[in-house]
Amino acid sequence: MGAITVAVSNTTEPVDYFGSRKVVFGTITMSSNYQAGGDTFTLSQFGLEELSYLDIGPTAVNGTPNSYVLSVAYPNATGGAANGAILAFGSSNTSGAAFPQVANNTNLSAYTAQFMAIGW
Repeated sequence: MGAITVAVSNTTEPVDYFGSRKVVFGTITMSSNYQAGGDTFTLSQFGLEELSYLDIGPTAVNGTPNSYVLSVAYPNATGGAANGAILAFGSSNTSGAAFPQVANNTNLSAYTAQFMAIGW
């Protein structure tokens, strides 16, 4: 599996909070070697110890929107998977068909998306 790159944009004080939870904003970049199951991430990439919510905006290539849809596979805070993953889905070009997951070995490194992560 590939791994996403995370660029946090609110790295200076004051830290943003939502109630008692920390809010982190920034940009993710997908990997150059996407595999089934998605591109992985760690909580430390977001500056968090636990992730409650991750909102990912539409993807773009060099600022131009495209047709990929991203979905989050959350890490398990109760002793399961330590890493989460971002899954990418694209159009099958068939009317009414579900979006299939992007094929293995696909280079998605030109694809970026804005995010908001909430946790602590």
